[in-house]
Amino acid sequence: MVTFLDPAFDLIEDPDAVSAYDELPLWSAVFGNLLLEKVEMKPGLKVLDVGCGTGFPLIELAQRMGPSCHLTGIDPWQLALERAELKIKVFGLTNVELIHADVSAYDWKGKSFDLIVSNLGMEHFGDFSKVIETCCKLANPGARLIVTICPNGVFREIYDVFGDTLIQLGLNNLLDELNTYQASRLSLDEAAGRISQAGFEIEETVIKWHGIKYTDGTALLHHCMVQYVFLEDWKQLIPVEVQNDFFKLLQDNLNAKASNEHGLYMSIPCGCIVARRQS
Repeated sequence: MVTFLDPAFDLIEDPDAVSAYDELPLWSAVFGNLLLEKVEMKPGLKVLDVGCGTGFPLIELAQRMGPSCHLTGIDPWQLALERAELKIKVFGLTNVELIHADVSAYDWKGKSFDLIVSNLGMEHFGDFSKVIETCCKLANPGARLIVTICPNGVFREIYDVFGDTLIQLGLNNLLDELNTYQASRLSLDEAAGRISQAGFEIEETVIKWHGIKYTDGTALLHHCMVQYVFLEDWKQLIPVEVQNDFFKLLQDNLNAKASNEHGLYMSIPCGCIVARRQS
């Protein structure tokens, strides 16, 4: 029976379908495309998406791999999983299941996988090494692991201005904390080293530089992904009593930089690691 001739969703009449259509933030898409390029498409695979969030790459892979493959997405973020559940329903997928849990705390009851993926997911579980060790236990011999990370160097341009702003306000004592914060993000080599230590054999590491352009600092600091991903961490670096002064001056300095350079360009390193479970 040729079921694809009768689409499971209607973008014109179904509000749920429209809601599910815009499924991936631009920020994650660049990393996601890099991950998808590395996936080997084979029938009958059991796939795990660690930190699947609202359903990427889980749902895209479920559609590309077809019904012979079974895919499992796991994430502790309940509201994101509800969004993913809506997409699964809208797209009529029967080869996907969702688990609301931390991957390292969940009782997998003997389950194993042929492919484990994570698009910017493993960085948000707290203990990268523990998550990788769990993945190694869940991987069948020869199974592949494909993960993307945003390594250190992201938004490196703003940290130069950040440091200058600290100095302008006489907060030189916070420069070491700023440097420590920047260094806390894993490098691609460090992440690959931890994956190797857990029992995977590294096949490939890739880094591609991407960028986001902004009109000025005001636009950058109001951007939803900047506020969601970075701003709370930046606030933690600055004493509460001088936060307003600092961020006002930071915005002014970024605006001045944008005026001199005809806009702001922020660098984003997109890292991808491909590994295989040793037999």
